[in-house]
Amino acid sequence: KALASRANDEQRPPVRDAADHSAILVLVHLYINRVDWDTPKGTEVDLYLRQQWQDERLKYDVDPRDEIHEITVPDSVEVWVPDTYITSGREREIDSDRTRTIVEPSGHVRSSQQRNVMLQTSTGSSSPFGQQRTFTIRLSSYKYPIEDVVYLWTPGTAVIDVSNELLNGDIQFERASVGDCTGNYTVGTYSCIEMTLTFKTSTSSSIAKFFLPTSLLVIFSWLHMWLHGSWSVP
Repeated sequence: KALASRANDEQRPPVRDAADHSAILVLVHLYINRVDWDTPKGTEVDLYLRQQWQDERLKYDVDPRDEIHEITVPDSVEVWVPDTYITSGREREIDSDRTRTIVEPSGHVRSSQQRNVMLQTSTGSSSPFGQQRTFTIRLSSYKYPIEDVVYLWTPGTAVIDVSNELLNGDIQFERASVGDCTGNYTVGTYSCIEMTLTFKTSTSSSIAKFFLPTSLLVIFSWLHMWLHGSWSVP
């Protein structure tokens, strides 16, 4: 109840007294759950957008004996979120809203939101053992300019995780590179970060799709010579 009385989803949290800037820092981490490469409108990416920031208004006291380290915010309580959207693609509505927000006693907020987005894929260099595919996920705030919200990739840890399906499937995750991309619009300047993900077709998949059929074709084309040499034309 105390948390609900202090939550304000319309007003941005205040910065800490000792901060030398006016913006709230939002740390971002991505989890890529699924990638569908073959849709008519592009590549469909299902992901979880994980963000964390500080909201001093949500601090609460706990008894150490209770061993409460965090609380999950119920759906009835609306806390402030940085209104992040993916600018490099077209987001799609999700039937079931899978959003989870956790608040620690210090007022540290962690949020996880499922997102589904259509992106354009570029094809990179290819070799007999695979072909590269890349797409970029670019994030910015729809509502808050750079004076209010600044995005950073989560420091000191991997900024992305992928599902086992993308690590061991026919098209496997290879690497990710991150960067900044300040967005300038007529209404202001917005903080922006981006991540380019590179995937590569697996060696076993390439062999099954290309080398094996080609080898069988050559074998069968010469099979009649091995069975009966007189059938062959000199």
